Amino acid sequence: MKESITRYQFLSLVILFEFGSSIIVGLGFEAKQNAWIVILLSMIGGVLLYWLFTRFVTAYPDTPFPQVLQKLAGPYLGYILIWMYIAYFLYIAARVLRDFTMLTAQTILHETPLLAVSLLFMFVVCFACYLGIEVIARTSELFLPFALLMGGLFLMFVFIMDLPKVHHLQPFFNQDIGEILSFVFPTGITFPFGELIVFAIIFPHLEHPLKSFRYGVMGILISGTILLIISVTILMVLGPAIAMRSVVPLLDTISLVNLQGFIQRMDPIVIIIMVITGFFKITIFFYAAIAMLQYLFRLPRTQSKGLIGFMGILVVILSILISPNFVEHIKEGLDIVPLYVHVPFQMIIPSILFVLLLIKNRKNTA
Repeated sequence: MKESITRYQFLSLVILFEFGSSIIVGLGFEAKQNAWIVILLSMIGGVLLYWLFTRFVTAYPDTPFPQVLQKLAGPYLGYILIWMYIAYFLYIAARVLRDFTMLTAQTILHETPLLAVSLLFMFVVCFACYLGIEVIARTSELFLPFALLMGGLFLMFVFIMDLPKVHHLQPFFNQDIGEILSFVFPTGITFPFGELIVFAIIFPHLEHPLKSFRYGVMGILISGTILLIISVTILMVLGPAIAMRSVVPLLDTISLVNLQGFIQRMDPIVIIIMVITGFFKITIFFYAAIAMLQYLFRLPRTQSKGLIGFMGILVVILSILISPNFVEHIKEGLDIVPLYVHVPFQMIIPSILFVLLLIKNRKNTA
């Protein structure tokens, strides 16, 4: 029996997924005062990319993404593409796992080895993937209101204390359009908006797969707007120079909250929210890889314990070996991965597949 998720569950998955690593590193800070322009343009680009991703579910509403790859690229090239996307999803899952294990190890679990944190985190992810996408979606439905409430309280306390300074956003438009666009592409569009390519695995599980574009765009606009507000608030509090140099600018901002000595030290609450959003991002990437492996090996979910456990250990090992330290890991994720990893899997391959889809449709109507 096919697992099914509601439109609200899908929307909550998209929003929590988009928050993911974005609330750790922030968005657009390289553009300083023009960060808000970068985020807005990246959102527009993200919607266009998402439209491209949904063309495949429009053509094949109830067909799994691996099967779509083989239908469009042929059985042999499609088989290679399936393995390439499995590697891509596992690699990004490992990168996001490293984001959050390093964050927790450096902030609230100082004496705990990185391997132990990674194994614990990945055990929960593996268990969620074994339970299936319905359980993952229902869990997101429960956690989204909590994450939004905590985010709202964070903003309220920051503004009550009058921490934001508008002059930190001035002067406006102090960079030429070419420089601003260089921050939009490839980094701004591909991270986090272009990463929604992973939802191609989830589209067939929607109650109404043909409405995936509408629900996804709502998720992009809601999450993008919230990320925009958070980024602008961080800029107004820390200033562009500090925000750009900070490893985790949101934590640096929240650490300044001290309301009459009564409300302070909110860092652990923010870290918990980060871990929740990170859990959903890792889980969705890992689930997508497992779903494609299950398709290849014709394994039902109930018989995939060994596969899930083995791939979980592989992701843990990869997350530890991926970079020597947190600073270099973040730098790679913002400077190298978008152009050389994200662009091929989010833009080039889907664009080629879309052209193949148009050719196939034209032949069928001829």
